[in-house]
Amino acid sequence: MKYDLYAVIVHSGPSSSSGHYYSFIRCAPNEWYKFNDEKVDYVQEDLVLAEHAYIMLYAKRGTPWFSDYIKIHRPFVNLVIPTTSNDVSQQDGE
Repeated sequence: MKYDLYAVIVHSGPSSSSGHYYSFIRCAPNEWYKFNDEKVDYVQEDLVLAEHAYIMLYAKRGTPWFSDYIKIHRPFVNLVIPTTSNDVSQQDGE
C-alpha cells in the first residue's frame, strides 16, 4: 500500500506545553494551505516540506482529495452567508 502526505502539524516554541501550533493541509495534489489561527494562506509544497513537522498525517493513495469532495457535494450543499443585523434591517427597508 502507498500513502500520500495530506497534513502537517508544526509546533513552534520552547516546549510541547508552551508555544504555538499551526498546520498545513493538502487540498489537492499540488495545492497546500497554511492554517494559522484565523489566517489561511496558499503555500508552495517546498515550504511545507522544509518545516520541522510535529505530526504528519497520511491518506491511503486513491482516497479522494478535499477538493474532489467539494466538487462532488457542492450542488447538494446549501451555503448560508451570515449577515449582520444592520444588513438585515437595510434589506427590509428599515
